[in-house]
Amino acid sequence: MAEAASSGMASFAPLSQSVRLELTQARNDVQDLYTRIAALESEKSEHEMVMEQIKDLPKDRKCWHQVGNVLSEQTVEQVVQILETNLEQIKNTLTKMSSEVQQKEQKLGEIMSKHGIMETKEGGIGPAKAS
Repeated sequence: MAEAASSGMASFAPLSQSVRLELTQARNDVQDLYTRIAALESEKSEHEMVMEQIKDLPKDRKCWHQVGNVLSEQTVEQVVQILETNLEQIKNTLTKMSSEVQQKEQKLGEIMSKHGIMETKEGGIGPAKAS
């Protein structure tokens, strides 16, 4: 064990628990945002598909709209308005979340830079190599 330390294999100080916690939290925040963005992108795609399917139907035609477990009877015109409003809200949320991801990734980079941490190809962390 002493040979490993003298050969330079363990030539960096281990990260403190608070730094590991901060790094883990920042990574989890970024991953959570990516998961939520993927779910919203899927929902956006579904809204666009439905709008594409009903766009050429007569505006006064009977149409069914499901919200949660409730199915309500409306006209195509009403459903299109609802879908357009929802789609706009989804797009606005995606824009905000993309900005938030950039901020969180920047924070993660700052933490890693501040403590001399570098990610390995396997996804682990290690000391930044001296130039």
